[in-house]
Amino acid sequence: MTPIRPPAVRRRRRLIELLATVCVVLIPWTLHLATSLPHQYTTRHWNALWAGFDTMLLAALAATTAAGLKRRHITIPLMVVSSTLLVCDAWFDIMTSWDTADFPAALASALLLELPLAAFLLRSARHLLLASIHAAAHRGWKPARDVALHRLPLAPTHQP
Repeated sequence: MTPIRPPAVRRRRRLIELLATVCVVLIPWTLHLATSLPHQYTTRHWNALWAGFDTMLLAALAATTAAGLKRRHITIPLMVVSSTLLVCDAWFDIMTSWDTADFPAALASALLLELPLAAFLLRSARHLLLASIHAAAHRGWKPARDVALHRLPLAPTHQP
């Protein structure tokens, strides 16, 4: 007889299965792209692409700022999103300017602005997450001593 799982456990399992499937599918897709795409490509809407991306980055940073000012937990994932977009911005700036006169400026921007800010946001997100865990501990939740974030259970519950 199959054990009955609560809906939250089933949803978590389905999510993990979906993500694992996406990872497996992305392997051959990435290899296909790496071997089949042209080295150069001319496209329309280049300005819309970059303005759109920078608008998303601006929105993420503004939302992070607003949530931080309001001292909301949503600040933590917003920091991760903003950091991710900054790393993507640096990557695309460098790769699209490779072998051009714009490359030194793109590299300097990545090394001096985007990547340091991304690292700062990730460190800050980790710090806030740990601070939240310690605050929860003061309210009665008992985490194991000095638990590493990658070992900490998601959505900890009160322990007697």
